Amino acid sequence: MSPGNKPHPTVRIGFGRRNAFFITVFVACVGVALVTAPLAFGFAVAIGLLAMAAICVWVMRNRKGQHLFVNELAVDDAAIRYSEFSDRTVTMSWEEIERVVYYFGPPDFPDPWAGLAPDRAWQLYRAGSGVSIHVPDMHDHSRRLAQWCARRLPGFRADLLDEARASREEKSWILWQRTDQPEGR
Repeated sequence: MSPGNKPHPTVRIGFGRRNAFFITVFVACVGVALVTAPLAFGFAVAIGLLAMAAICVWVMRNRKGQHLFVNELAVDDAAIRYSEFSDRTVTMSWEEIERVVYYFGPPDFPDPWAGLAPDRAWQLYRAGSGVSIHVPDMHDHSRRLAQWCARRLPGFRADLLDEARASREEKSWILWQRTDQPEGR
């Protein structure tokens, strides 16, 4: 081998504890299904149990500790980033923001039996596109957004935010709007 050529790194495929656990669970489900199928459940139920065990193993191995709903908000001097789900993050710089709205209204998907709490959320609209970041009023999101908006957006109406958060009226409050927009927008 010449000095400029490096060998390819070897990839080691191990059979670690995590894999052993999932295979053990799968084998146990197969065993239970095969023993109980002729006795009480029937062949279709046994196949269903096998399929469910296989799906559970596959999902747990492929998710690798990721959560579907993450609800993460990152705010800094450059931009606002919000991740509602683990596979999607929306980012908007401070210069792109056209208006900031606080919304209080009915839930997106009301449940007639259990009901849902009204939707309280921040909506930050991008100039020209109408695309927004929808940040629910959860955890410390409102406190952090209010602090950053007051710092980065001159004319931000913190007093109106306090009124909106205390109100029970279903409506949208415009907390800030860019004034240097051309007419007709």
